[in-house]
Amino acid sequence: NLNLNVNIDTNTHITLRAYDKAGNYRDYTFRAKMIADHLDIPEKSVPYNGASTDLFFVSFGWSPVQDAISYELEIITPNQNRNNFNVNGLNTTVNIAALGEGEGLYSWNIRAVDSLGNKGPATLNTNFTVDQTQPKITSIQLQDPSPESQGRITQGITRFIISFSEAMNVNKIPSLELRPIEGTQGQAIPLQVLSFFENTLTAQAELEAPSPNNQSLQGFVRVHAMNGEDLATNSLAPIDSGISLFEIYTGPHFEAKFFSNPVDNEDLIFVIKGFISDGGRATEIPDAPSVVLIDSRNREVALDPLRLTKESFAVNFNLSLVNNNNFTMVITGEDKYGNTNSRSFFITIADIFPGPPQQILTSLLKIDIPSGSTTKKQEILVIPATALAVSAYPKELELIQPLDSSPQLLPLLKESTVTGSLLSSANSRIASSQSKLGLYVHNGSKWRHMGVARVKQNAFQAKSKYLGPMALMIDNQAPKIVGQPRQIGQKLEFEVAENGSGIDFNKSAFIFRGKRNPLNNQDNGYLDVKLNEVGHEFGEADGQLELVDLAGNKSLSKNINIALQGTPQAQIYVYPNPARQTLNYEIRTNFIPKAAEMYIYDSAGDRVYSESLDMNTMREKYQWPLINTSGDIVHRGVYFLRIKLVEETRTLKKTMKVVVLN
Repeated sequence: NLNLNVNIDTNTHITLRAYDKAGNYRDYTFRAKMIADHLDIPEKSVPYNGASTDLFFVSFGWSPVQDAISYELEIITPNQNRNNFNVNGLNTTVNIAALGEGEGLYSWNIRAVDSLGNKGPATLNTNFTVDQTQPKITSIQLQDPSPESQGRITQGITRFIISFSEAMNVNKIPSLELRPIEGTQGQAIPLQVLSFFENTLTAQAELEAPSPNNQSLQGFVRVHAMNGEDLATNSLAPIDSGISLFEIYTGPHFEAKFFSNPVDNEDLIFVIKGFISDGGRATEIPDAPSVVLIDSRNREVALDPLRLTKESFAVNFNLSLVNNNNFTMVITGEDKYGNTNSRSFFITIADIFPGPPQQILTSLLKIDIPSGSTTKKQEILVIPATALAVSAYPKELELIQPLDSSPQLLPLLKESTVTGSLLSSANSRIASSQSKLGLYVHNGSKWRHMGVARVKQNAFQAKSKYLGPMALMIDNQAPKIVGQPRQIGQKLEFEVAENGSGIDFNKSAFIFRGKRNPLNNQDNGYLDVKLNEVGHEFGEADGQLELVDLAGNKSLSKNINIALQGTPQAQIYVYPNPARQTLNYEIRTNFIPKAAEMYIYDSAGDRVYSESLDMNTMREKYQWPLINTSGDIVHRGVYFLRIKLVEETRTLKKTMKVVVLN
């Protein structure tokens, strides 16, 4: 038996010499490979193959190997440079930035080492990515089922195919919506996400035809995306304005006006015109719409429209066609973009032959309409509360008593006095909340608070500038903030949940440093406040939002943190410094500049590179690929990074010293 200890696997020659008793001998030589003591291959735990991180400090871990006293970690950089680290434990953290190659695809393997220095076999290479670049949306394509849409978002279902600059975290689905641009009315439309795979997302929006009760979003809009992130948890960058702009067009919205023949006032001419929306511009109607009259006995009569212009038509008929009684006109048509819509007009004889306003009396209600409340003499029909068909009452309000009312909304130029009797069941329910009892009128889409209803014994009295479906309701819920407030410059925006009596803007305010700042109401359902004096220091401070509704309910928010923006401030961070291949730099400000520029100067003071920057938030990250204006890699040496920020009438400049090790 022959025992030899070797530290590593070795190729060798072994010679054996044999002697006989007379002293003769012979040599026997052969080749052999000496194999070191065997060590198992460790099992890796982190980072796993294909992992991605936005951190330069990366943790590595593996399972223990019998007889091993240490481990050799090998990291292979994007440029295939190999770096070895001796580790005594089962995990370690390495600063990848110190390897000098920044972001990119890295590989790693691990092998065990015993007490004699023998090294076991290494694991296969495992890849991971260091990524600090924000993902971007690179394209948005529309799939509209209507060939006539001509690139617009029209009625029905429109699909959005959204492509990203890199693979995304599919477990973090972005929130997508269509928002109006400045000057466009309508509420934002959320997009429903249908699928999300790697760098492609499919979503859809379903739009209905416009109507007086459905003021859908119209005109130019932008796609907004929030909360998305890539595999390295970098947040999604704002969408480029050049690819996010689209136009919504869901018309037509039909309007009708009638004229009486001066000779025979029962001979009527109706002019019908198509619009993109209620109050919007006129739109072309290629084919004559369908016009049908429905009389009080539900008999239908079709009329033949006569074209007047590209947008308008006329129909003529005599009231005898509907038995000189109330009737309904139904108009159905299609615009040049393939949108279809139907609208009904209920016409009463009082509309055609209006009489003077009068005091309206029912068994439980009296409405005093002052002279001059309407622009024309008009009959007002009031029907019992049990016969009214209106939308559901809001859950934020407690219904006390529906009232006999007009089925159609009628704006008045002067306030009318509404007086009525309270039912016995209503009296008992309002005993403790009389001050919060209000008169509400349904405006076609929601219940609107007209004013406080004063109660005396078994009767109530209130004022209203509208007639329509009416009810007495109590609002016991105070308004409150929904979600997180957002700060844009010196303006704060709040989304407020208040579907009851509505915000009392004379009593509500944002309280900051002892000063009450008045609130403004935005068309998109948000409240905002502009803070003109928030101090001159760079930092943060707290304020509170006090909300009071028209019923007197009050709420006071928790402290709301805001950025102080009296004097423009900026901070610049650069990394890595010294830099190889790429220099990352981050700009943090307390304002959003109108313009931003970066300049690179060498140690002699000569400008070698410059670039305009897009700053859409108060914290942005950028990169300089260490090139000059000609696109050539700059030489090793000392350089100066200068940032110039323009804010209204002032310009802010910051300079940082950097070292390049190319």
